[in-house]
Amino acid sequence: MINRRIGLVSLILSCFFATAGLLQAATKIGVILPETGAHAGIAILERFAFETALDVSAPEDGSQLELVFADNYNNPDSARVAAERLAESPDVIALAGGYPSACCDAITRVAELHRIPYLIISASADTLTRRAGRYVFRLAPPTSDYNDGLIGWAVTVAGVHSNIVVLYDDRPQWMDAVNDIKRDLAGKWSGKVDYLSFVAGENDFSRQLTEIRHLKSGIVWLFGNTGDIARFMRRCRDAGFAPAAFVVGTVKQVNRKIISAAQGAADYSYGPAVWWFTHPYAGVEQFVRMYQERTTEPPDYHAAEAFAAMQVIQDALNRVEKESREDL
Repeated sequence: MINRRIGLVSLILSCFFATAGLLQAATKIGVILPETGAHAGIAILERFAFETALDVSAPEDGSQLELVFADNYNNPDSARVAAERLAESPDVIALAGGYPSACCDAITRVAELHRIPYLIISASADTLTRRAGRYVFRLAPPTSDYNDGLIGWAVTVAGVHSNIVVLYDDRPQWMDAVNDIKRDLAGKWSGKVDYLSFVAGENDFSRQLTEIRHLKSGIVWLFGNTGDIARFMRRCRDAGFAPAAFVVGTVKQVNRKIISAAQGAADYSYGPAVWWFTHPYAGVEQFVRMYQERTTEPPDYHAAEAFAAMQVIQDALNRVEKESREDL
């Protein structure tokens, strides 16, 4: 009798722990980031943001969500291998992350092959979602949309017939951005557009200022590093030149350092901000506070995209009856 009771108790306990294990089994999301290589700094901030966002957006039903991180080594082949390893694990029901665009492209092919949802959070190449099928989604706008918004804004500020000067750092690293704006302005701007270059570290800018005055430009579109742009703004102020607007040309350039480095000469300066840490959206205040506690600085737009990705993933999980790749 005692043995039977012990056996019955053991069976009940086994069933209980097995059931508890099933109830507490975490839903796993694979997150692929360039934690090694040229973009490691971005990856570190995004990982902090993912982990912080996980704390902020806990599932409503008390279930657990686990992030499984993988390094793509800033290399498309490594990204493909990492994605395949995660996709071949039945416990991982979705993929996220990916940066830069070449790595994301490799991951999209794996996602389609293995039929696993993949949310691109930062990469901005237009082609990523043109070719991909039903398992690939994107959070950040494609590159082409950045200029569309800026050009539409510029029309309201200066008028479509105003003259524009695009002033750019002549190093190769800036030419993709300059060529993008050149193509977009050619099709959408009725006024005259001129292009002037400068050498990185330029101090005087007198030649460029003389040209800009002669061209009677209402908007000066700027591509270069923070120090050079701020120095150019100071030279404009010293020369008494005040265009209708300075446009800081890319998302990467938009930061508070330009404002402080310009020393009061950054009036009427604008730029494309994908995110700002005072946006009054649900969970943002808590996310910003917790992120700053971890990093001592406010989240940039890469970190914000990781936070938004977690919100999108959690919302999708809340909507499905069964947490599976196909339902998600």
